[in-house]
Amino acid sequence: MFWNFYKSNDAFRNLILSFTPSAKWIPLHSIRATLAVIISFPPAMRVLLSLLYFWILKMNRCLINIAMILMVTACTKPEIQNTPSPAAQKQSLQSGIETQYFDNTVRAQDDFYRHVNGKWLDTTEIPADKARWGSFNKLDDDAQTAFRQLIEEVARDPNRQPGSEAQKIGDLYNSFMDEARLDELGLQPLQEEFARIDALSDKQQIPALIAHLAAINVTTPYVPYVHQDNRDSTRYIVDLFQSGLGLPDRDYYLKPDDEKLSDTLH
Repeated sequence: MFWNFYKSNDAFRNLILSFTPSAKWIPLHSIRATLAVIISFPPAMRVLLSLLYFWILKMNRCLINIAMILMVTACTKPEIQNTPSPAAQKQSLQSGIETQYFDNTVRAQDDFYRHVNGKWLDTTEIPADKARWGSFNKLDDDAQTAFRQLIEEVARDPNRQPGSEAQKIGDLYNSFMDEARLDELGLQPLQEEFARIDALSDKQQIPALIAHLAAINVTTPYVPYVHQDNRDSTRYIVDLFQSGLGLPDRDYYLKPDDEKLSDTLH
């Protein structure tokens, strides 16, 4: 970069060539022209050229010119920037923290949880159909509503292309919502899966069955989970963890005095 600058700028080249061991002075017009060129460069380049200029002047012991170059380096040409107004900055920068729920009657150092969430705790009601309620519960509810709207729009679309993702989603949703048809079919669609379970003759066949059920999204007693190895984050590892059977609590198995559950004990 410097070589291209040196070849293309006559003032700078003449200035350097004038610096010989016998030189007693530097032409003022060369200094002015060179400083003007240096100032026209971006800040990083101005610093490099200024340092080079400083070194050349030092070698020739031109103390006046050293003072000049220090002034040029200190008083660099400001960059033109479109700085937004304070009002625009305040409008564009928004915090992700819900400060409207802060309870300033409680000091943060006394009870930080209450300080941050106090107003929300005092004014928010848990919906009647919920056991708990929070920001993530609301996020899930809102997402489910949005999903339903998208799926129903696809299911109602008469122009779905056969074999398309939209057609598959629409057909699946419509078949799920057709309760009359489901009541008519009963357990018939699951007979093949029941037969697969009934065909087990050895416990060694259970892992293959569980793998099949997991593949079709059926809850199994244990499930595999792939994640980064806790002891070596450069590789992945497979873990097995306990899942469930989709059944109620322990009373489902042990409580004999409930008529609804008595059959399960035999």
